[in-house]
Amino acid sequence: MKKTLIVLLTLFLGIAYVSTAYAQCDVKDNPGQKTTKVQDGQQQVVTAVYDVDGLCSMCKARIEKAALSVDGVQKAEWSIKTHKLTLTYASNVDPKVVLKKIADVGHDNEMFKASDEAYNDLPSCCHYRDKKK
Repeated sequence: MKKTLIVLLTLFLGIAYVSTAYAQCDVKDNPGQKTTKVQDGQQQVVTAVYDVDGLCSMCKARIEKAALSVDGVQKAEWSIKTHKLTLTYASNVDPKVVLKKIADVGHDNEMFKASDEAYNDLPSCCHYRDKKK
């Protein structure tokens, strides 16, 4: 009985938290991108999704590391399956800076194409341009 009450209370508090956070969200839809701003204390936090080319777990690590190297980026998760990068960052961060950093390490994305030199520096198994249909 005690475990059931704890589970129900946890579920209730989780729903209440999500409802409160959702009520504070400002959602804007752009083609291929969804941006959500959530008030986090005094700072606005933005979550956005971008297209980034890559192939494997090495690409995933490289893309996420490049994104996280930009001050203000709190979370970066790239999907091998969908080639989508989900970024969470402070609202004062320019996503173009993040995407440029990713292109600089060899990964084309919806805003920047990696230089041939950066692309060719990738391990040969990561050459996604060669494998595009």
